[in-house]
Amino acid sequence: VTKAAAVAVSRWVAATYGSADCGGVQVSCVCPQTVRTNMTASANPSRDIHAASALAGADGVLEANVVADRIIDAVGKGKFMVYPHPSVPKYAQRLATSPE
Repeated sequence: VTKAAAVAVSRWVAATYGSADCGGVQVSCVCPQTVRTNMTASANPSRDIHAASALAGADGVLEANVVADRIIDAVGKGKFMVYPHPSVPKYAQRLATSPE
């Protein structure tokens, strides 16, 4: 729920403050999957129910520097939705076309 709320707030800020007469604020909403960090390295789903979400990297765990480079590139291009993992846009499209 908090991720959906963050996306909704990002859309609101972009709609409210993105036009030139309201400051022209550029907003980017970053939606990564699993990024290799100390937290994901120590995750153990058998001990911690929340660790399973940290291991959502079935599509691949990206290194932090790769994610950072992709974010910088997307923001530089003025993208709103930033998906560092290449598989995530497919998930977003599937949800948009078939929310059930």
